[in-house]
Amino acid sequence: MKVPEIDKQIGMHVYLTKTKGIGGKIRRKLEDFIVEELLLNGAIARINPKIGEIGGEGSHLLCILVKKNWDTLLIIREIARRLGVDPKIVKYAGLKDAKAITAQHISIRGVKPEQILKLNIKNAEITPIALVKKPVSSQALLGNRFTITIREIDQERVEVEEGIAQTMEEISTYGGMANFFSYQRFGAFRPITHLVGRQIVKGNYEEAVRILLAYVSPYETENVRKAREFLAETWDYSGALKLMPKSLYYERIALKWLASHPNDYYGCLKRLPTKLLRLFVHAYQAYLFNKFLSQRLVQMDEPHMPRPGDYIALLDQRGLPHTYLTARKAELNELKSLVKEGKACLALPLIGTKQATSSGEQGEIEREILEQEKIEPSNFKVAGFPEARALGGLRPAFTPIKDFQVVAVCQERGKTQAKIQFTLIKGSYATTLLRELMKPENP
Repeated sequence: MKVPEIDKQIGMHVYLTKTKGIGGKIRRKLEDFIVEELLLNGAIARINPKIGEIGGEGSHLLCILVKKNWDTLLIIREIARRLGVDPKIVKYAGLKDAKAITAQHISIRGVKPEQILKLNIKNAEITPIALVKKPVSSQALLGNRFTITIREIDQERVEVEEGIAQTMEEISTYGGMANFFSYQRFGAFRPITHLVGRQIVKGNYEEAVRILLAYVSPYETENVRKAREFLAETWDYSGALKLMPKSLYYERIALKWLASHPNDYYGCLKRLPTKLLRLFVHAYQAYLFNKFLSQRLVQMDEPHMPRPGDYIALLDQRGLPHTYLTARKAELNELKSLVKEGKACLALPLIGTKQATSSGEQGEIEREILEQEKIEPSNFKVAGFPEARALGGLRPAFTPIKDFQVVAVCQERGKTQAKIQFTLIKGSYATTLLRELMKPENP
C-alpha cells in the first residue's frame, strides 16, 4: 500500500494494516469531527453542556470550553485577554483540534461565574460548572471520545461496512493501533513544527526562524502563501509584516521583532511563548518516535510483541501505563501473555536528556535513525532555551481503541458516508485510526 508523501514527512512510512481502505474525505463540515474530553474522575465535556447551579469550593472555576476553528493556545490567550487576567492562570488538560468542534475542561483562578457568562467570543462557548481546589492539568485527563463522519466514499454501503470491519479486526490482532503521532502534532495544513524543533535543538536559530516564517504550504490560503513567498524572495521583514494576515499571530510577533532587530534570530525565538517553543521541540521528539515505530513495523514480524531489550509498559484497567520495564529474555513468555491480555504493551522512547534509546534489536534501529539525524539525547538540553528542554520519556507504541461503533453508513449525493464513534486514551490521535481505515491518497 502506497503511503502519501505527507505521511513520510512526519515519520509515518508504513501502515499497520494490509486492508485497501475505504477512501473518502473528512472535515468536509465542522460537525464532521467532534471531540469530547474525558477526565479520570468520570467527567465528560460534552459539546452541549447544561448550565446549572455552580457547586463545589475552591479558588479555581472549572468550565467547559466548546470551540470551533480555534487553536487551543490562542483561545486560552483570548479568554485571558477578555477577562483581563494572565493567560498562565487559565489551565487546560489537553490540546484539541482546531478544525473541529471540541469540548474540553478548563479552569481559571479567581474569576466569578458571572464574568464567564458575560464573555462573547466568536466560535467559542464557555460554561462554568463548579468551583474546585486544584486547577485542571494533563494529570486529570483520561482521553477523548470522537464522533467522526467520513464523506464522499466511492464504495457501496456493504463494501464500506466490510472494509471497516476488516481493518478493525486486523488492528485487534495487535491489541490496538500503531500509536503514531498524527498530522495535527506537526501542523495539519503546514507540517513544520518538527522541522522548526529540529533546528532549535541543533542551535540553528536562523534556519528555525526561516522555516517558521517562509515555508510555503499548498494547503494555506492564497494571501498567506503570497506573504511567505514574498519573504522567502526578499527577506524584507517590514514588507512581509504588511502582507501577513493578522490571524497569524506568532508569525507577526516574529516579523515585528526582525523588522527592528534584523538577524537577531535568537531574540526572535525568545519573543515567542515558551509553550510554543516546547511544542516545536516536542514535535521533533514525536517525529523521531514515528520513525522508530515505522522501522519496527517494516523490519519485524509481530512488531507488537516484546523482544529482549524492548521497553514494556504495564497497563492499568483503563489502558493507561503505570510502570515501565525493560524486557529480558527469561521473561518474554510472561510479557507476551500480558500483551495478549491487554495488560502490557511495547513502549518506545521519546528521546530527551534523561531518556536513552531501547536496547537490543530495537535499540539498533533507534541509534541508526539518530545517526542519520545527526542528533544525540544531550541535544535536547536546548542550551539556548533551557525553558524548552526536553527530558524525554516513554510512550506506548500500540494503543487500544475503545467503544468503537459504526453509527451509520448511508448514501449522500451518489456517494457513501460513514459515521463512526470511538474513544482513545490521552496522547493518541483519531486521525491515526482514520488513516488505517481510509488509506487516503491525499490526507
